[in-house]
Amino acid sequence: MEDKVCCVTFYVDNKTDKDVDCVYICGNHPKLGNWNPAKALKVKKDNGIFRIVRRFDEGTTLEYKVLCKPNWEGVDKGMWGEEIVNHTVVVESATKSPVTVYNWRQN
Repeated sequence: MEDKVCCVTFYVDNKTDKDVDCVYICGNHPKLGNWNPAKALKVKKDNGIFRIVRRFDEGTTLEYKVLCKPNWEGVDKGMWGEEIVNHTVVVESATKSPVTVYNWRQN
């Protein structure tokens, strides 16, 4: 029996005051760079929204961070600039994974 493959739609809402043309999704899967920002999934704006669809095996648990540049200096932070836990989603049929970014790490 073959594994079922499902689409995951990643949405990123940039609520920061930093205007960026693309964001990067870096996480625990090869399609997300295996936690290597240089290999992260690049997401460009589509009508003002960061959105991309990728396919993963059903039942896969994805953990990831959102970056404003392809290194850890650009990682997303909480509303008050605090560290936040990884974003997590379990892949099921037509999975959506929305994230709101309030701050980026300050250099």
